[in-house]
Amino acid sequence: NWYNTRNLEPLPPRYVSTVDSGNLAGCLLALRQGCLALPHTPVLRWQPWQGLLDTLAILAQIVEGVEGAGLEA
Repeated sequence: NWYNTRNLEPLPPRYVSTVDSGNLAGCLLALRQGCLALPHTPVLRWQPWQGLLDTLAILAQIVEGVEGAGLEA
């Protein structure tokens, strides 16, 4: 789990910590759930575009506020 910074060789004792093992297990479980959901998910979804529209709406409100205050954008 520790490496020599000069030659990148693993330092003794060679082991994988329980924390790293738990992190890997958690990531694999999340990956499994994502893979299981993938066949049921449309390729083109509306959610990413909705996020962009929300961001543009907020930006428009900010620009309107600047214009309404008599400031230049």
